[in-house]
Amino acid sequence: MGAGLAAGAVVAGYKARNLDQQHLLLEVVGGGIGGMLGAIAPDFLEPALHSWHRSVAHSGAAGFGGAFAIQQCATWQQRCRLEAQRHDQLRAITQDDWARFWHAAMAFLWRLLSGFVAGLPAGYLLHLILDAASPRGIPPLVGPYWLPREPPGCAAPEFALDRSMGSNCLAPASPTWDWARPSI
Repeated sequence: MGAGLAAGAVVAGYKARNLDQQHLLLEVVGGGIGGMLGAIAPDFLEPALHSWHRSVAHSGAAGFGGAFAIQQCATWQQRCRLEAQRHDQLRAITQDDWARFWHAAMAFLWRLLSGFVAGLPAGYLLHLILDAASPRGIPPLVGPYWLPREPPGCAAPEFALDRSMGSNCLAPASPTWDWARPSI
């Protein structure tokens, strides 16, 4: 989660580098929140119940979607920044204290959201990059849930799927099977 927070904050900060310091800080905070949530999103969508849990949300295709979202976030950020400016203008012309508070709060939230939309895909992509570097890697399109296959070297009929303790490891079908001398 900490790496996602950092990735989201860095990407949001880079995309907001031309803003004044106060608005930059709000977008960096929003980017950190988005990066943190983006980093946990793949495991929220596909919980890590076993080591073969990676499927569509952990795929290379999802990574391309995240990269596309980072490219598109400039449009979304511009919309958020325009809304924040609109609320700043409304706050400046209103006479009511509650209306001033409301517009200040909305400008604050729109600026946080501007950073959030930059940080969310950055955190998601970081999660996928870290998973891709693991021994199991990530599938290009879909994972083992949708592909009818066993882990490499485990398709022999003597094996049965052992789902005890959340594992997806193969174990002998018979408890009397000798691991040292397999029957042929």
